[in-house]
Amino acid sequence: MPEADVLDQVRAFRAQLAGLDDGAHDRIRALIVARAQAVADEQAAGIDQSVIDSPAPPARRLTPLPTPPRSFDDDTAAAVVELPGAAPRSPATRPARLVAVAAAILVLVLAAGVLVRMRAPDEPPAQPVTVATEPSAPAPVLSLADLAALEAAQPDQPLSAGEFAYSRVERGELSGQGAFQVEQLLVRTTRERWAPPSGPGRSLTGPTDARPFDDPTAPPQPFLPAADDPLAQASAFSGLSYDQLRQLPTESAALRSVLAATGTRSGDTRLGLVELSLDLLAEPATPPAARRALVALLADEGMQAADPAADRRGRPGAAFAIPARDGTGTWSVVIDPANGHLLGWDYTDPGTGLRNRYAVYLDQSITRDTTSH
Repeated sequence: MPEADVLDQVRAFRAQLAGLDDGAHDRIRALIVARAQAVADEQAAGIDQSVIDSPAPPARRLTPLPTPPRSFDDDTAAAVVELPGAAPRSPATRPARLVAVAAAILVLVLAAGVLVRMRAPDEPPAQPVTVATEPSAPAPVLSLADLAALEAAQPDQPLSAGEFAYSRVERGELSGQGAFQVEQLLVRTTRERWAPPSGPGRSLTGPTDARPFDDPTAPPQPFLPAADDPLAQASAFSGLSYDQLRQLPTESAALRSVLAATGTRSGDTRLGLVELSLDLLAEPATPPAARRALVALLADEGMQAADPAADRRGRPGAAFAIPARDGTGTWSVVIDPANGHLLGWDYTDPGTGLRNRYAVYLDQSITRDTTSH
């Protein structure tokens, strides 16, 4: 294409180029580079190798050019400036570089025309897009009223013949050994239980291990062997029979009287009462009305909402604290806020800061299968 025609097209589209935004210029620049490289490659491929290998001609001293170089804004400047004494060159013998530049300019002009036609005249330049992200959901916090409502909304699951209330619970407790009970060990065990509505059930206690409480990296050492024992019906449901469980009072004061006679764990009535109440919340066959009364009983014992936490297995949930009125310890309770299921609790001695006891409720369900999980 003659150079004059290329320049005419540039002048014709100059106003359109001025209105493009930065993004359009970037795209055009990429097109120019790609097209110029392609043209240069084509020209290089057509050069005779013998010309490249031939000796270079003798150097010649150049005289100053008669006119300054032509600019695109100067319509009167000569199209081509020849060196003094040089034979005029025809358009067919112009350097390949001029062809590449002309082709690149044509690509620029055509791309600009397409982009301008694609955008409406009054459309503002494109602006950066900011993608709004939703903040992560806050950790769940439940009030005691929320917890009571969740427990009351639990489905009632009475047991039929052939069904078992299954539970799998990991428990741990600090235990002293030695002549003066100086060395403290964390003794840990997992117990599975299948409790039927009548007749004997099954209790499977896994191997019990122990490790120093102050060295969590120490490998656990065997402490007691596993045991597979029949389950007495009279105390199959956290110390209660099935009938006692299903007939629990639905008013907190009456419920306290019933449980106080049973909850004597650790030789302390109140310790037994709190931990028995927590175990009964985890029982799958506890009636919903009794669950609500258990929450009210724990509230009377000082239970209050706390910052969200996770149980010892890392399961997050809503947390509650039950401070001991006599200063002997505090229970930290974690509950699944979606369904009210008890995940676990820790009992901490305020004097030493040690977690003296804990329980993690791994599975609580109704089943007909007595196979170990």
